[in-house]
Parts: sequence; structure tokens; C-alpha cells
Amino acid sequence: MIHLLNERKERFIIFAKSIKNHPALIFILKTVFYFIVILLLIYLYGYYGAGQEPFIYNEF
Repeated sequence: MIHLLNERKERFIIFAKSIKNHPALIFILKTVFYFIVILLLIYLYGYYGAGQEPFIYNEF
């Protein structure tokens, strides 16, 4: 069982190192990551002021 875990760990390390050598894959992963961050920010912004009337500044 320990041998199997070590083998999986070694495969993962080799895979992680091979990702560094593929600029297209890095670009795609970064793009997906930033897209998720933007969607999360838009989602959270939707809660800002939810159920409140828009603020109007009356005192000049």
C-alpha cells in the first residue's frame, strides 16, 4: 500500500514538473483561474446593497 502511494506521489511530481514546460497549458490554467475570480467578484458584488434603495446624496 505504501509503495502504491509513493508511486502516485512520484507520478504527480513528474506531472507537476511537466506542466511548467507547457506555456499554453499555463496560459489556459491562469485564464480559467482569473475567470473564476471575476465571476466570484461579480457574484459577491450582487449582494452589495441587496434589498436597499439606491443612495441619493441630498445635501449639497
